[in-house]
Amino acid sequence: MTLTNCVSSPVIFDVAGLLLRERLKDADGNLEVWRYPELVRIADRWFAECLECKGDFRPQFLKWHSLAIRAVEKIWRAILPSTEAAANSHTTLLPVLNAYNIEGSTRHVDFTTSKITILKTRPDKCHLNYVVYDRDWEAAFAERVESMNEVVSYVKNHSLNFEVPYDYKGGTRKYRPDYIVRVANGDGEPLNLVVEIKGARDDSDAAKADTMRKAWVPAVNAANQFGHWDFMEFTDAPYDVDKAIRARLQELPERPTRPERAIT
Repeated sequence: MTLTNCVSSPVIFDVAGLLLRERLKDADGNLEVWRYPELVRIADRWFAECLECKGDFRPQFLKWHSLAIRAVEKIWRAILPSTEAAANSHTTLLPVLNAYNIEGSTRHVDFTTSKITILKTRPDKCHLNYVVYDRDWEAAFAERVESMNEVVSYVKNHSLNFEVPYDYKGGTRKYRPDYIVRVANGDGEPLNLVVEIKGARDDSDAAKADTMRKAWVPAVNAANQFGHWDFMEFTDAPYDVDKAIRARLQELPERPTRPERAIT
């Protein structure tokens, strides 16, 4: 085993050990200790290729638990298989479902709001009569998808309780994407597209997007119970979202037809 010369081995060993304790346990809660040498090699490569030190920061500072746990989160998200890689491997991610509310529906959403930033929806496209938005981009996105013939239905994720857990800075947080859009996908079932509209992007936003692409979407699709899902993040003005969605549909493989389900 060869470690990088610029980082002392104890720091790499510590991060690899924390990664093992935090992420790799069997069904009985026992550490999968045989994975440790592999984790050391992964941590060593992450230090060499991914860690960028600025100012007076030194890799040795990662011996502090609060910083080491953030490194573990980044390494874990980096080694999760992509959707394509997971499809070609023997590793399958499965979702942990809410036993009391496995599958929701917009048919039962009912709430009031005092916000004045609302947009009236087309009843043939959305069960809710208004989109409650925070930014003009979110309203522009709704107007754009309503004009798409491919869009079967859509909803702004407001008071739907549609949340995705993700890890950030050592804690588990809840991510609420902006939209769910059901898009006709050829002769197969509609695609359930989770959409995030983001201007300035920070480290937390990267954690959310990585969780969606590498964990949530592959796990829900692997469950084979809730239709086909995908995730798209828009960081530019939403004027070309229709083109981007159509391009994404062209990239997806054809899937067999199934009975239609609720949007959420």
